[in-house]
Amino acid sequence: MKKYIVGISLGFAFVFPVSAQTIAEKAPVERPIFEKVQSENEQLMESVGAMSSSSLYLAYISLAAIHESLDNQNYNADQVDILITSVSETLGIINGQLKRLKAMPTLSFADAQLLGDMEEISALLEEESVFLKRYTKSKSLSDLSRFEDTQAKTWQKIKILFGMEEEK
Repeated sequence: MKKYIVGISLGFAFVFPVSAQTIAEKAPVERPIFEKVQSENEQLMESVGAMSSSSLYLAYISLAAIHESLDNQNYNADQVDILITSVSETLGIINGQLKRLKAMPTLSFADAQLLGDMEEISALLEEESVFLKRYTKSKSLSDLSRFEDTQAKTWQKIKILFGMEEEK
C-alpha cells in the first residue's frame, strides 16, 4: 500500500510539476486571515466552540432523522433506542467538556456566556432524546408533542448560536 501511494505521488509530481517559486508567485499578497493574531487561549476557544457547536447541530439533525425514520417505519423501536442512546452519550461527553471549560478561571465573560448557551442547547437536545425515546415506546401523542415542542425550542437556540436568519 505504501509503495502504491508513493508511486501515485511521484506520478502527480511528474504530471503536475509545481515549484515553490510558482506557488509563491500565485499566492495572494494580502492575507487578512493572518493579520489578526490571536492568543493561544482565543484560538483554543474558537476551535472548541466550532467543534462543540457543530456537534450540537449534528445531534439535532440526528434526532430529527431518527424521528423521521421511526415515522416512516425504517427502524423498529429497539433500533431507534440504540440510535438515540448513542446521541445521548455523545451529548453527555460534550456537556462534561463544556462544564470543565466553563470552570476555567481565565475564561472571558463572553466565552462563558457562549459556553452557557451551548450547555442550554445540549440540555434541550437531551430532553428531545428523552421524549423521542418515550414516544418510540408509547406512540403517545403527548410524548410526540413534547418532543416536537422541545425540538422547536432547540432550533430557535441553534439559530441564535449560529447567527442564522429567518427563512423568507
